[in-house]
Amino acid sequence: MYGRVLLLILLAFAPVLVQGCSLKAGTGVRSGGEMVSIEDRWGIKVEGLRLTAEGYMCDFRFRVIDAAKAAPLLSRKNPASLLNEDSGMLTHVPVTPKVGPLRQTVKLGKPAEGRTYFIFFANPGKLIKPGTKATVSIGEFVMPGLVVQ
Repeated sequence: MYGRVLLLILLAFAPVLVQGCSLKAGTGVRSGGEMVSIEDRWGIKVEGLRLTAEGYMCDFRFRVIDAAKAAPLLSRKNPASLLNEDSGMLTHVPVTPKVGPLRQTVKLGKPAEGRTYFIFFANPGKLIKPGTKATVSIGEFVMPGLVVQ
């Protein structure tokens, strides 16, 4: 019961807790040998990667700019993971018995443009700390070099 209450409180105050992550403005991904911005390739703007839940979870936030391009990131078929670049530790999205996976997905239709979506990643043992470099992977989407706030 306390877990559900904590989760509801966390979700209610999450927008206040998440302000952003350290990321260079021109950050992009390589596509066919040339650099393409995340906004152009995936239709999202990364808003943050922060520790939450007393440091036991990492909260990844992104805003959808282009719904068609961002759809694969919100598909249940594409697994999400977080790689600690310093230690090589790979973590995944926790799945709770009653709530299910702690990530937002879109079952039918397209994601809403302008809306911010979240994905929680487990941080067992609080091994990921502020300043840690991390890579977020969701299906084919790979975003290296995010600095945890």
